[in-house]
Amino acid sequence: MEGAYEAQKEAAGKWATIVWIASGVFLYITTENAKLGPMLIFIFVGMFVAALVEEAHYLLQRGIAKLLVLFIKEPTTHVAIRVQSLGFVVMAIETVIIYLVASLAFHRIA
Repeated sequence: MEGAYEAQKEAAGKWATIVWIASGVFLYITTENAKLGPMLIFIFVGMFVAALVEEAHYLLQRGIAKLLVLFIKEPTTHVAIRVQSLGFVVMAIETVIIYLVASLAFHRIA
């Protein structure tokens, strides 16, 4: 079971890194006077930000799972669909937060 948790943690880190880099590329392309030097700093700093997001996402995911175990007594297809939907909502919220932080950081250094 520990291997599954590590896989979840790794997937969260990859997603955070992809969103950070994609946000940076998008902001670089859409910003008129953006310079390459600050962009490279942005990407480098983003690797550390992604590591923090990875840990926060993993802890949130584990917390939600533990909370759901308290309330769900019998797993059904309906419950599985709801839990999966909740996972997508958390991922979407995480994506928006990463983009907003990336935008703020990009405009500070660009």
